[in-house]
Amino acid sequence: MIYPGFIVSKIRDWARKEPPSTERITVDNHQCNGSYGVHQARVQLAGDPITYRLIIAPADAPITINGRPIGEHFAQPLGDR
Repeated sequence: MIYPGFIVSKIRDWARKEPPSTERITVDNHQCNGSYGVHQARVQLAGDPITYRLIIAPADAPITINGRPIGEHFAQPLGDR
């Protein structure tokens, strides 16, 4: 089984439990792509005009940035447990 939806839900629940402040985080608009088990949610930080995309996916999901595998965009491999 894979649990990316569960993980996003836990992050959203944590953000909702945080006390209101100028650093409030909102996680909403949770969506999924069932073909690859990839989930995304919109993340916003109070006072920050930027909208962020939270992506939770299995490590072997075929995610690319500008047409290249996502792992090539980081200095270190994701690694194993």
